[in-house]
Amino acid sequence: MGKIAKRFNWLLILSVSLSVFISSFATTTYLIYLSEKNTHDKNVIQTKGLANYIHEYLNNAYIINYQLSINPVITEMIKSSDDNWEKRVKGYNDKYDTNMLLGPGSGPPLLVTIHKRFSFIDLLYVQDAKGNQTGRSYGQIGQRSARWWYKEFIGKHDRHPFISRSYYSLTGNKPVASIFHPVFDGGNVIGIIGMDIDFAALQEAVETYLNTADMYAVVVDNKGVIIAHPDRKIIKEIYNLSNLTKKILKRDNSGKVVSDANGNQITETAAINWAPEIKDAVNMALSGNDGYLRNVTMNNVQCTVYYEPVPLPSENGIENENYGVLIIQEKTAIVKAQHIILFSTALLILIVIAALYNIFHSRFKKFILQPLQALIDSMNNVDIDNFQTIELDTNDEFSLMAKTYNDLRINLAKANRQLLEKIEMLKEREEGYRTLSEIGLALTTENNLDKLLELILKEAMRFTRSDGGTLYVYDRNKKHLNFEILYNETMNLQMGGSSDIGIGFPPVPLYVNGKPNYSNVSSYSALTGEVVNIPDVYKAKGFDFSGTRKYDSHNNYLSKSMLVIPMMNKDKHLIGVLQLINAREKDSDKIIPYSEVYSNLIATLAYQAAVKMTNVQLTIRLKELLYSVIKSIASAIDEKSPFTGKHISNVYQLTMMIAEKINKTGEGHFKNIVFSEDELEELKLSAWMHDIGKITTPESLLNKGTKLETVLDRIELIRIRFHLIKEVLRNSSPVNKKTIDELEDDLEFIIECNDPGIDMTEEKQNRLRAISEKTITVSNTTIPYLTEEELENLSTCRGTLNKKEREVIEDHVRVTQKILEHISFPDHVSKVPEYASMHHEKLDGTGYHRGLKGDEIPLQARIIAVADIFEALTAKERPYKDSMNPKEVLKVLGEMSRNNFIDHEILKLIIEYGIVDEYMKGIMDSDAD
Repeated sequence: MGKIAKRFNWLLILSVSLSVFISSFATTTYLIYLSEKNTHDKNVIQTKGLANYIHEYLNNAYIINYQLSINPVITEMIKSSDDNWEKRVKGYNDKYDTNMLLGPGSGPPLLVTIHKRFSFIDLLYVQDAKGNQTGRSYGQIGQRSARWWYKEFIGKHDRHPFISRSYYSLTGNKPVASIFHPVFDGGNVIGIIGMDIDFAALQEAVETYLNTADMYAVVVDNKGVIIAHPDRKIIKEIYNLSNLTKKILKRDNSGKVVSDANGNQITETAAINWAPEIKDAVNMALSGNDGYLRNVTMNNVQCTVYYEPVPLPSENGIENENYGVLIIQEKTAIVKAQHIILFSTALLILIVIAALYNIFHSRFKKFILQPLQALIDSMNNVDIDNFQTIELDTNDEFSLMAKTYNDLRINLAKANRQLLEKIEMLKEREEGYRTLSEIGLALTTENNLDKLLELILKEAMRFTRSDGGTLYVYDRNKKHLNFEILYNETMNLQMGGSSDIGIGFPPVPLYVNGKPNYSNVSSYSALTGEVVNIPDVYKAKGFDFSGTRKYDSHNNYLSKSMLVIPMMNKDKHLIGVLQLINAREKDSDKIIPYSEVYSNLIATLAYQAAVKMTNVQLTIRLKELLYSVIKSIASAIDEKSPFTGKHISNVYQLTMMIAEKINKTGEGHFKNIVFSEDELEELKLSAWMHDIGKITTPESLLNKGTKLETVLDRIELIRIRFHLIKEVLRNSSPVNKKTIDELEDDLEFIIECNDPGIDMTEEKQNRLRAISEKTITVSNTTIPYLTEEELENLSTCRGTLNKKEREVIEDHVRVTQKILEHISFPDHVSKVPEYASMHHEKLDGTGYHRGLKGDEIPLQARIIAVADIFEALTAKERPYKDSMNPKEVLKVLGEMSRNNFIDHEILKLIIEYGIVDEYMKGIMDSDAD
């Protein structure tokens, strides 16, 4: 070999050797850097993910506790508790098995149900404003006024909810924290609902999900106390990383635990030998900052500490306190072995330097370039979940790097998927609870039963993104489910509810031939109380879906996923069944199964809806009962007199005609006046009850046809008296025929004056007075022709009632007000006593019983007054008056309007809109019936 060739070979060997040496070191260093960087990025993601998970964990508990604080069942639990503590405890122990753990009968059903449903709840408890408990999900109730959290809550002026500091439960051998919300009633705090949060899920996360050979996670509360750590001994000894201390049991010289006078074990604070940088990281996280600290020595190992704050949920979004998350990452295996790797690389180059020329020519590409390119290509792939595994057959450092790198990417992808799934699930739950809260609020404001049923189905469909839905209502008497409302968006179908389309489907029987009907999915759910979640009805077994298949075939539709939820109220009584069809993906029309999250949330919605429906149905029944009682009383009052039958119902009819016409005018004097539904209800009740005071009015006054009538017409007594006087005069000597003729003439005049229709002029009153002054003596007894009472009654100028009797009659409005004021009317009809008792007031102030005038008399009372007068004048003939035709009555009302007795605008409305004809036709039709 020539010199040039040798030099070239040596130069080539040297160049190749240097190139290999430099490139190997550079590549190794770069790979170590990338590995460390990927580990760092992964740890940042892991730390933030765990922090988000804990935040959602606490936020879910906070939301559920808030929902319970506004639940009417909790409010009623507090309000109905016995004020006597001993009686309360005895009654509670008699009702629930307070010695058992969580289960049926361990506590109030609502608390037990919520506790069972959510795994992070350790205990639920309710206490009144004095700190005395009224209920727990399990265990005996106790007096909690001495507890620190009760004092802290009562000491706050704003009474805002809060999350307590954590503490270690010796009973459960785990750390817990508590959430407290005030319970309001009418704007006043009547109690507190508390929830102990179980940190077991956090402990599970740090023990499994984020615990590897070279990495582990630590969770601290807002005081820096560790509440989750792979080593449970550390949790039990209450490590406080804010000041690097722990609490341990105090022992004497013999090693025995020391106790106080009450037998309680005494603890003492001791320092922990942790790196001081840990304290800085914890305090930064609790202050709301995130970041990391490098080169922290933990157990003689160099580590990187990542920290992240966890904002605690609070009212109005104000987050003043934080939990903290730490991830402690030891130096990775590659970093630890970097010196060995570099040394091995150099040694390998020196050993094979003689063969480099051959390697350079024949095998460099295979063993160097290809592995390097594979590593680089994989590193450039930023998609964590989608990467190609590096396959190398080199059995060298590149193979070790490839294997290590493959394991790293696989573990990182797995952890990333788990984290994303948990975050997505928590977001879905948070969104669900928020939406559920909004729906619950909407349900509380709707009291119309038909609208309420539609709202329940529509909101359930919207919440679950369902294409269709059916709401069944349970018929307790017939024991079957009636189709109440049916919706389908794809088919643009709405049946029942507010639509004009009836549902022709037959009801679903709960029993067939006396046996439970388990073949139909809706009846099965109703009978068992179970939620049925079916991913695909065409593949489901155990139920008869022949009707569904037939419906699909007839309508060219495909039913697939189905969710069926029984609607049970707080007494576990079946109200109905909610059936949802075909859940869809969030951003497409693809049909998917109903998720377990939505299944649980819809079950909660169904319970809320059932409770609301029960309350609305009860309100309707109470309202029907109230009206039936009112109508019975009104009928009884009308029936007191054979001449006043249907007076109250007629006044009610005319009153509501006038009110409804006012609502429809849209012009004139009443164009800006529209009675709301509550105001119409108030007016309706007032009209029905306007004469309730007549229940105390004597029937003799109501039916008095002549001026002298009481139980009988006393004119007959006067006839007898005058007959006896006439006989005495005939038997006297001498007989004075003129006196007898005058006597007969006086009797005829008295009979004429007894008629209520006669006009009693001053001359006639003077003649009556003259007759009453006449007397006759029989057997030494002086007998007047007329008594003072008879003179008073006969001298009545109008009608049949004297002054005292008229006062008794007029007193019925005072009695009406007195009776009605003793009835606890709801707020929306609270003015019924006022309106009902003013129907005899006049605008000029001459009415009775309060003498109100002008604007002091509400419009509603003016309407009833006009209706009452019109009905009385047009009513059938009465003993004391003749019936008048409508035209005559309108003339009388016109005169009363001009004299400022009644409202001119109401009379004008009656005339202009023909209300009289409509009313009279209704009366005649009613009489014909």
